[in-house]
Amino acid sequence: MAVPPNTKPIPILKLPFIPLNYIIQHFYPLTLLDFSLLSKKCRHIIKSTNLVKYDMGLSFQPDEYLIRFQRKDTLKFFFSINILRERNKYLQTEMRPYSNNGNEVSIEFAKFWVNYVCDLFRTKFNLLFLDSNASIDQMSAYLILNTNMKLLQLILAF
Repeated sequence: MAVPPNTKPIPILKLPFIPLNYIIQHFYPLTLLDFSLLSKKCRHIIKSTNLVKYDMGLSFQPDEYLIRFQRKDTLKFFFSINILRERNKYLQTEMRPYSNNGNEVSIEFAKFWVNYVCDLFRTKFNLLFLDSNASIDQMSAYLILNTNMKLLQLILAF
């Protein structure tokens, strides 16, 4: 999007709560994630905003998204492994998105981002997408992630 010349940026953090809340409610989810990484204050502002509620899913299929948001079985948006890996640098973390063999999603990476996104969007995940050839570690991953779990619906891809 091109910015017209001679326009001043809007000091968004200096807005009163109600207009700020309205603006944040209209952010795209990836923009919310990026905004939350700017500072602790930005993260707290997002957490205090009444965001739209979604069903959240986690996928351990390396060629797809890691975190999926949907409503009534319709995919609304997702955070892919690459999107989240690019944002690791803002958190000063060296987590690798894949396990040592390179073809399975790292459980530590998934756990960190699920906890972060669940906290940010004030939700819990309730869908777990697994490959039918998944390792025992992956199939037991939902036990590791159970702090952010609602009634879980397990979906195996064949």
